[in-house]
Amino acid sequence: SMCERVPHDELSSLVSRYFGSMSAIVMRHGGTIDKYIGDCIMAVWGAPFAIGNQEARATLCAALMELEARSEELGGAFDAAGEQLAIRVGVATGEVLAGN
Repeated sequence: SMCERVPHDELSSLVSRYFGSMSAIVMRHGGTIDKYIGDCIMAVWGAPFAIGNQEARATLCAALMELEARSEELGGAFDAAGEQLAIRVGVATGEVLAGN
């Protein structure tokens, strides 16, 4: 795994850049970050407050995250460390019960 190949200080910097970049994209497009799970960002749109076009916003966010992963700034940093940044994004739609 990457944790075994990349020195811990460099890995910490890469992970911080990844979460910072991707979280900013989510928030810029109306998403609410629910939690971080390992290297996963779980975000929701339209909860706890309704917003318009949440499906389109989430889909646009997914596309922008893919582009960011390939960017010279973020993807290039992983390349320089000898690692390839590959992400997967899932978008699910429908009604949910959110809150207490």
